[in-house]
Amino acid sequence: MKNVQIPIIIISVAVIILILFGSSMVTTIQPGEAGVLFKPWSGGIDKSQVFTKQGYTFKAPWNTMIKYDTKIQDIKETITALSSNGLSITLDITLWYKVIPEEIGFLHEEKGINFENESVRPAIRSSGRTAIGKYLPSELYSTKKDEVINLMEAEIKDVLEKYHVKLDRVLIRDIKLPAGLSQSIEEKLKAEQAKQRAGQEAERLIIQARADSTATMIRASTNAEANRVVNASLNEKLLKWKGIEATLKLAESPNSKVVVVGGGKSGLPIILSDK
Repeated sequence: MKNVQIPIIIISVAVIILILFGSSMVTTIQPGEAGVLFKPWSGGIDKSQVFTKQGYTFKAPWNTMIKYDTKIQDIKETITALSSNGLSITLDITLWYKVIPEEIGFLHEEKGINFENESVRPAIRSSGRTAIGKYLPSELYSTKKDEVINLMEAEIKDVLEKYHVKLDRVLIRDIKLPAGLSQSIEEKLKAEQAKQRAGQEAERLIIQARADSTATMIRASTNAEANRVVNASLNEKLLKWKGIEATLKLAESPNSKVVVVGGGKSGLPIILSDK
């Protein structure tokens, strides 16, 4: 009888445990998530194991699964700082980043769930102020924008990787300059563009003129050579013979005519038509 009661007791205890702690023994890893266990009775955050497999995961009821979103996240920030000539410039920044799944245990231990405000935003503000301070407002507004982005990305990348976060990219959405300065910069840029277009058109005309001149010289040289060859081949006998050939062809036409042989000044036949 006792042997029968022991399994019943074990089963009853297991059922009670499942009723009391069942929901805390199972956790779900959603797509785009990763988790680490916090073990209060055995050393805190278990950084040796990261749960990335989607679906249900069993754990001890006294342990807590801490989850992080591992998809690419975006964050917007507005930075105001002084340019290299002391003028106040404002940049609207968008930054894309993602946590490094294999390192979320270290991330949670060092920065915690609020790591975005603890790490990412300060990195954006610091790099933005550094970049703004290296350039003139006109450079930020036009020619150096890509350099500013590259400078910020390099600085932010180094900072975030120390905190187990990977930078994807940085975008400058807008640049706000002091009142009136942006208009004068735009006018200057338009004048420079007009000057550049005028220079390109002048260069095109020069190239076209050179090409036309070269073509004219080639045609003149070709015509001169042709005339030289023709003149060298002409003589009095040849001209008379060609004249006789032409006269005979005319004489063969059906129109009535009178041919006077030797009547011309050059001794060529003369054709007198009755029409």
